[in-house]
Amino acid sequence: MKTNRILTGNVRTFLTRDSPAKNYIVNYVRDNLDKGTRSVALCFRGDFATLYYRCHQLLRIRNSQKGVIGEFDFRHARFTKNYKEILEKLKELGVDTSPFSDEPGKESRRYVRFPLPGFGEESLKAVLTIYKDLIDDFVDPEKREYAFDPKTQCRKSHNIEKDRQQQHFAA
Repeated sequence: MKTNRILTGNVRTFLTRDSPAKNYIVNYVRDNLDKGTRSVALCFRGDFATLYYRCHQLLRIRNSQKGVIGEFDFRHARFTKNYKEILEKLKELGVDTSPFSDEPGKESRRYVRFPLPGFGEESLKAVLTIYKDLIDDFVDPEKREYAFDPKTQCRKSHNIEKDRQQQHFAA
């Protein structure tokens, strides 16, 4: 990690120094590896690090003007019936949900984010648990129909190519 020249200095510092958030992330990955599960991976892509869970982005760690932040792509969550309640829970935990928009075509407004340095272990654990539950819900083949507007039934899009790529990554 110290020789990765692409990572920004702030992200590299966050990932190499002790902090409650960094320690929890690293221990989370180690615990899953020790259990023999391949559902979790920490990868480095460009100038950021990404924590994957079940081949979906659980947390993207990147540099911003406000320092090192953790991001989650909340687009998939809008297919759950209670996504607005989930946004409120995240907001209570210190996650900035204001950038997210459920309007179609708003690509730059898909993430919810929070500052990682100084973020407590219990808060991070609670946030990641919410994100994991959303991913579990999203990838569960038993749950195909969702209503984010009670008047409109929406179907999830299951992209076969993406599913195959994720299976290859997990293997």
